[in-house]
Amino acid sequence: MSNQNILRKELASFERLFRIFEAQNKKIYAVGGCVRDAIMGLEAQDDFDFTTDALPKESEQILKSAGFHTYNVGVRFGTIATHIRKTSVEITTFRVAEVYEQGNRKPHVTFGSEIRDDLSRRDLSINAMAGSFDGTIIDPFGGQEDILSRTLRVPGGGFENTLTILNDDPLRILRIARFAARFNFLPTEETTKAATQVVSSLQNISRERWRAELEKTFLTPHLRVGIQWLIETGALKELFPAFLALKSSFSREFVSQIVSVKRDSKHEQLLRWGILVAWALMLSSETRSFSSIPTEQRRVYAGKIAQRFRFSKFQKRRLINVLCFPFDSEMLKKRWLLPQLRRWVISFGPDLAMAQIRLFQHLNHEDERAYQNANILQTQLSQLLASEDPIPRLPVGIGRKLLELTALKKGPAIGLAIQQLQDAIIEGAIPNHPSIQQCIQYIEAL
Repeated sequence: MSNQNILRKELASFERLFRIFEAQNKKIYAVGGCVRDAIMGLEAQDDFDFTTDALPKESEQILKSAGFHTYNVGVRFGTIATHIRKTSVEITTFRVAEVYEQGNRKPHVTFGSEIRDDLSRRDLSINAMAGSFDGTIIDPFGGQEDILSRTLRVPGGGFENTLTILNDDPLRILRIARFAARFNFLPTEETTKAATQVVSSLQNISRERWRAELEKTFLTPHLRVGIQWLIETGALKELFPAFLALKSSFSREFVSQIVSVKRDSKHEQLLRWGILVAWALMLSSETRSFSSIPTEQRRVYAGKIAQRFRFSKFQKRRLINVLCFPFDSEMLKKRWLLPQLRRWVISFGPDLAMAQIRLFQHLNHEDERAYQNANILQTQLSQLLASEDPIPRLPVGIGRKLLELTALKKGPAIGLAIQQLQDAIIEGAIPNHPSIQQCIQYIEAL
């Protein structure tokens, strides 16, 4: 099947959208990723992008007149969103420029009237293709050829042109790394050279956009390609200044660790962040042993990184906790006792305890003995969780019963007694879910 037929089939469900714009004498095309992915034979996306010569207010009016509910996701940037058959759709006015001024993280956008001009300012030739409803592909910059040659270059190529396009939106540097990692395509030499020259402009981009691109890259099948390009261009140093100290002799080890995380694993994103932050802290501390760094120092540093990348409170807490694993290689040489396991689970929860083991293994994956000892700990933890509830559970109303049935007075003494009962459960001195009588007997025997 020809590329035109493939695209026509892909766009069949959007016929009404094309028709309502054409009825108002407005041009509209599918653009970017949905066109690229159709040509590459990839599974259809959950969202589609369209571009039009209609101004944002005109697009909004056309959609509303046809009964579509609209979302103003970025009117000042030319984008109106809607849903068509449960598919998210964004419609953006042709652009001819998108420039970030120094100190301003929101771009100034200039709208245009021609599709070629709009495509010329997109990040890569493989994304600078548009499609009509009949499947006609508009590809003025050789995107289809670059797909065949597995090449990443900006529309039109050329060093000076590449500098201009990357300067217009420096986030494109991170996007190039993501597409390299997603498709295993290689940026051209001039693309890499230009990115290296303008990489400091990433500082003009919001940290939320940094994080979004990084996290998309983390989920790609060829992460090694993307991470190596971020290192080569200096982009990783812009995101994590500590990586200025990353020597070439260590970069192979770092890359090996971050790509060793299993794809589609439960903690994939968290573990990759953990490895990045662990390395940044080791580089800033001039040590190659993360386990030797004090827990409080890890906690503070991870908190600063979380704040830098605008993590939510929940994400920040998880990042800090996964980096604060309470063991090192020496501790893993001995089998942990049940009370020690229980206290660990109580401190971090079963899910994060498992993630801590995995992070330790990734940071020590070339140390076979440490890796295997961590596997033993993981087995112990799994057996514990399968055989019991490690969280101490006391009878409801135990504080009131202690007041009624013992000589304890209201206040700190009751709190201390409850803590002693919880410790007794952890140590195995009394069973979990004890009766009130068992609790009273234990306290009175102290």
